[in-house]
Amino acid sequence: MARIIGALPKEVRRNLLGTVAAAVSPISRQRLAMEAGEGLRRLLPLLEQLPDSVTVFLHPTMGFFGKAECVVAGPGTVLVIATLHWKGIMTKGENSEWRGLGNVDLGRPDKRAAWFADRLYNGGYTEGLHLEPVVIATAGPVELGGVDCIATMVPWDSAAAFLQQVFAPGGAEPERVLALLGGR
Repeated sequence: MARIIGALPKEVRRNLLGTVAAAVSPISRQRLAMEAGEGLRRLLPLLEQLPDSVTVFLHPTMGFFGKAECVVAGPGTVLVIATLHWKGIMTKGENSEWRGLGNVDLGRPDKRAAWFADRLYNGGYTEGLHLEPVVIATAGPVELGGVDCIATMVPWDSAAAFLQQVFAPGGAEPERVLALLGGR
């Protein structure tokens, strides 16, 4: 079982209007679940099943502005993961942001993961390791309709196999990443 460092954020209390909208509208329900951090809550059981040699950091920080949703470090590999708890077709907004059905602004989870991975790489923390920014779509199938993605996109039905394959035994220990993020 992987070692988990950090905690999930407390669940957000919904207001009355949000609760009513979620009961009536699937888009509102999906938006509320995404904003409440449902993606990481859904991913955590898969991360816990990884081998003992893997450490999972929930909401690690690096410097004043450097924050990631999740970093998974194991033998030979470091993944910077952003979850996207959304399903359906995504389109490109006028500022290159991802837009879901109902014109919901999904931000750029790929850029957030890539930015943190870039800081780990440029800081020299991942030398000799495979470093990869990843977006895991946790709500169901997604279709990137003209959306640019600079991270590896993993659909939910492939997430468990992807994680098991990436963290196969062998490879250098990510000691500098563990020390930086508080794992040793």
